Amino acid sequence: MLTKAKELRVYDFLKKLELSDVQSKNLNRNPHLESLLSNCSNLSQFNSERFKALLNEEPVEIPWTSTDQYIERIMKRNDKRNWGLTMYNVKCFMLYLKKHRSSLNPTGVNIWLGKGLVYNWTEAMFWLKDELEALNHDFKISFDTSRIKFRSNFKRRSDCGLFAVKLDVGTYWNPVNGIAPWDILRSSSIKVWPDLSIPFTLALNPQVFTKMDGKTIPYMWAPGLVIDSNNLPVFYRDEPKSTAHVIYDYRLDDSVLTSSMVTYA
Repeated sequence: MLTKAKELRVYDFLKKLELSDVQSKNLNRNPHLESLLSNCSNLSQFNSERFKALLNEEPVEIPWTSTDQYIERIMKRNDKRNWGLTMYNVKCFMLYLKKHRSSLNPTGVNIWLGKGLVYNWTEAMFWLKDELEALNHDFKISFDTSRIKFRSNFKRRSDCGLFAVKLDVGTYWNPVNGIAPWDILRSSSIKVWPDLSIPFTLALNPQVFTKMDGKTIPYMWAPGLVIDSNNLPVFYRDEPKSTAHVIYDYRLDDSVLTSSMVTYA
């Protein structure tokens, strides 16, 4: 809840911006930008020009696939690729499967097929590729699969598993002043970050990938994975070329405006 003093500071800040009617309307329809503004500890450092530019973009609902369709889609892929998921896996999955809470708090899925990370990552990439090409998007990966590792060292299951997970796309996404991924990882008390749940969730939601613009829908880091021990994979779209990419970034200490460090909700 805003204190009276904070509320007045926000009011004065917005007054100085001289927002147009359209910008004011879009602000009222965008709770994430409202939250960034109200939670900013020092409004003098708030990127007002970037903020106004974002208010020219009409906010959108992120078009996540209904969770009612998850099981059918997963098991169809399971049958096609002989993954080995069973009805027992499905029943366990259904116990925790909930509807999306909001655009920035979707229900995702984590799939583990045994056989190690390389196999699981490769299957996720094949699935993403098939889904994106069906939507007339090219798909490119900028690194060799052998270079990817888990960030956490906890023991992985040897058998197949299917898990519903609650994801948070908004907490570590600041499209106004940006976020520095390594600063977040160093300062956060979070021990377990999403890893394979990012590509598998996007495979179930390829339409979200095709609409990523870094303004109304963020590009997404998978911070539970590392490439060569010190780089993170990020999923983003090259809008003019209709190409979806999985890349890694060397500049992880720099402020990134367009991307979310996805975490568990």
